[in-house]
Amino acid sequence: MKKKPENSGFKVPHNYFESFEARLKARMEESGGNLPAETGMAVPDGYFESFEERLKAKMQKPEPKVIQLKSYRKYWVSAVSAAAILLLTFSLFGPGNNELGFDDLAKGEIEAYFENKDIELNEYEIAQVIPVDELEVQDLLDDNIDREQLMDYLDESLEDIDDLNFSIDE
Repeated sequence: MKKKPENSGFKVPHNYFESFEARLKARMEESGGNLPAETGMAVPDGYFESFEERLKAKMQKPEPKVIQLKSYRKYWVSAVSAAAILLLTFSLFGPGNNELGFDDLAKGEIEAYFENKDIELNEYEIAQVIPVDELEVQDLLDDNIDREQLMDYLDESLEDIDDLNFSIDE
């Protein structure tokens, strides 16, 4: 690190500040103050003599009637809050909010869900859930299955069919 210099570079004559006041006073007396005779601001003649009368005349003018707006404020606040409550009530409990049920789903959407999701249900569990009493033969025959699709399915699930162990009694 560099050392700070002892001298700052500014020099003042010896006893400069001790005799400063005396020199300043002498210079002020010598020049007579050099203050201008006029300030540069002009006041009209008789301004201050008639000032009080003009002030009273301005103060005595009738003030316009003031209408208080705060009295209407409570009505506005209550009207806005009532409207907000009604809007919220109709939006939450209105007739347009019908809950969706199982009947609203399309058959294709249900099939796509079971195909795309990894549901760990085997054929037996699915068969227990399906209401067999309500099924009709026509419902099962509505789907047009191509011969190629049937063959592909049987090829893929041949091992599962062997695991079923059908007996003649069934």
